[in-house]
Amino acid sequence: MMNYQSNRNYKVILFICLMIFLLLWSFYGKLIESKLSFTQPISSTVKEITVIVVFLQLTGIMLFLVYKNYSNRVNIVLFFALILTVFSFFFKTQTPSSIFFSIKFNALSLLIGMRIITVILDETGFFDMAVYKVYRIAGKSPLKILVLFSLLSYFFSLFSGSLTTMLAIAPITLSLASSIGFNPVPVIISEMICSNLGNASTMIGAIPNMIIDSEVSIHFNSFICFMMPICLILLSFLLFYMDYNRKEFGILKNNIKFLKSVKIVKPLHFEREEKAYKITIIMLLHIVILLFLSHKTFLRPAAIVLIFGFSAFLFSGLNKEKIISKIDYDEILFLIGLFIISHLWNTAGIDHYIVQGIKTLSFGKLWLTALIILWLSAAFTSIFGGNIAVVMLLPIVIGVSNNIFFWSMSLGIMCGTSLSKMENNSIKAIIDNFYIRYQFKSENKNIISFNQTSVNISLMFLIACSVYVVWLCIRS
Repeated sequence: MMNYQSNRNYKVILFICLMIFLLLWSFYGKLIESKLSFTQPISSTVKEITVIVVFLQLTGIMLFLVYKNYSNRVNIVLFFALILTVFSFFFKTQTPSSIFFSIKFNALSLLIGMRIITVILDETGFFDMAVYKVYRIAGKSPLKILVLFSLLSYFFSLFSGSLTTMLAIAPITLSLASSIGFNPVPVIISEMICSNLGNASTMIGAIPNMIIDSEVSIHFNSFICFMMPICLILLSFLLFYMDYNRKEFGILKNNIKFLKSVKIVKPLHFEREEKAYKITIIMLLHIVILLFLSHKTFLRPAAIVLIFGFSAFLFSGLNKEKIISKIDYDEILFLIGLFIISHLWNTAGIDHYIVQGIKTLSFGKLWLTALIILWLSAAFTSIFGGNIAVVMLLPIVIGVSNNIFFWSMSLGIMCGTSLSKMENNSIKAIIDNFYIRYQFKSENKNIISFNQTSVNISLMFLIACSVYVVWLCIRS
């Protein structure tokens, strides 16, 4: 018993040490990086070509393995990060210090700080209670369920990951579908896409936006000004599209006859949990307010998020070990591997040649460059996922050098996420298991395909985003 208790304390102490390191880095990391340079220049053309060829081949193999899902993607990325690091040491283009400084600790601080907030809210039943209250308002109207649950998905995803949002909302949506008798697939698609829109609307909603901020220091208000309006327009378009096609999509009462139905029960709520989520909500409000004002203070966004996330961890009153165990460390390791690979690409000069290629293809036209980045980001995300897309493409977008291109990339990743097999597998699994468990008979023979509908909506979004970024270019 003593060993178990000491092991629990050891994990908490280690986590607190990590928080302190990240907090110090959020204040002084940029200063240290600006003072020190560790990358060794490549001395000869032959050596440069050799490094580029080797790096391209190894990265191509890595991306192929990730796409084919031959193994855990974290293991694949970390293995190839190690291999590329060994090659860079062999060619004397990197040092251990340069590899360490390639890790974007500010992005990890934003991620961990927001994940702590999200985990505590999830553990206290905040998401479940909010979903239940919306269900009570929506009643048994499929259209109201579609609209209200989609709006709730958007709201949750402004500050939490899309998977957390969907795991809170999808089960009750499916339960309602079984009791009311409507097709849940289009409603789930709408919720998923609204979740992606919410992620894209703020700096703290999605990992790609966190990485963009940590690398180029775009202000929190800029995300609100440039990303939220177009995301809200797309959300309105999505709801109109779903309403217009509700008969075809089967969003009608008694359209599907389920052999079983699920009774929806009000989530249990305890006094301790209520106190914890109130503390966490206060911390989240402080984060948002200070991020709005961060350009007038000395605090960096990573420091703000980490300070209040850490405070929620310490003072929520919940089991600290349980909070620690709920944080996705695989995601953190995955990003660390990607940061190292992206850095090695950049120092090898590969990004430079890609930037030159984009400039050539766009004929130096601002609007055409923005469109290339938008569609390239969407395509890359649909194949490999948003995290790989932003880490690999961000140095290229920085090389092209215009803030509009960051919005193009963020919008492209948002559109591509709805197409990504990797991002949507967990949601599709929930739907598939639901249909297996609650077999149904349909009055509507044209029950829509999850994949096809997601593709159609994403392509319409891409066209709308293309118009938006061209308009931004004309205005600039």
